Amino acid sequence: MAAGYHGGLFRGRAVTAVGNTEQPETVLDEWLAAAGEDPAAFYHRSLITVVGRSNNVGKPAVSLAYGRQAAVESVDEWASRSGRLGLHTRRADVLIVAAGVPGLIRAEHVREGAVVLDVGINQVTDPATGNGRLVGDVDYDAVAPRVRAITPVPGGIGPVTDVWVIRNTVAAARNAARQRCA
Repeated sequence: MAAGYHGGLFRGRAVTAVGNTEQPETVLDEWLAAAGEDPAAFYHRSLITVVGRSNNVGKPAVSLAYGRQAAVESVDEWASRSGRLGLHTRRADVLIVAAGVPGLIRAEHVREGAVVLDVGINQVTDPATGNGRLVGDVDYDAVAPRVRAITPVPGGIGPVTDVWVIRNTVAAARNAARQRCA
C-alpha cells in the first residue's frame, strides 16, 4: 500500500488504488448499472459484510464501503472457527469475501438474494484428478442458486484487477510526466 492510502480513503480523498482494492466495488457498480439500479441508493440501504481483514483487500473494502455511505461489517475467518460466521454473513446484502480460505463461504452462510463478490483465489488439488485448480473463498456451486449475483473464481474479480493494474500504471506515468514538466 502506498503511504497514506488508508488515511486518504477515510478522509474521502482521491487515492490511486493498488492490487484488488477497488475492484469489488467497481464490479458491483457495473452490475447495479446493468440491472438498472442507482448505485448510490443501493449503497445507502445496504449492509456490506467484508470477510477478511487484509491490508490489500479487506480493510480497503471496508473503507470504500463506508465512503459509499453503506452500513459495513467486517469479520474474518476466525468467526468460522467459533461457529459465528453465518451470524454475520447471513444478514449481508453484499458479501465481499477475501479471507484466503478455499470454500469458506457455503450456502448456509448466505441469505437468499444477496450479492456475493469472491476476491479469494486459492490453488487446491482436485481430488478426482489429482491436478491443481483455482477456487475462490466461496463454494460457488453451492452458493450460486441462492444469490442474486456472484463472481466466479477464476474469471470474476481477477481480470478486473489486471485492467486496474494497467490503468494505474498509466495514471502513475502521467502524474510523473506532469511533475517533470511542472
